[in-house]
Amino acid sequence: TKKMIKDDGRIDLEIDRLAYCYQITKAEMLWQYKNSEVRMCYDPNNLSKIYIFERFTFKFIGVIEPRMKMDRDNKYRVLG
Repeated sequence: TKKMIKDDGRIDLEIDRLAYCYQITKAEMLWQYKNSEVRMCYDPNNLSKIYIFERFTFKFIGVIEPRMKMDRDNKYRVLG
């Protein structure tokens, strides 16, 4: 999956009509890759973490965890 890392380090992802908000918390990762497109790899049965890679080189960047989830009733739940 290809996604953009936003200015604040957030990556939004929708899976099975559920919205997940992942947040980069490591400053060095955020400053180097913010506003960049990255590739993500994840297990759809276990969304407790996603793996991020550079878009073109597939160089491993790091692992991030979800910070928020929005369910079908538009109810937000802060995770972690």
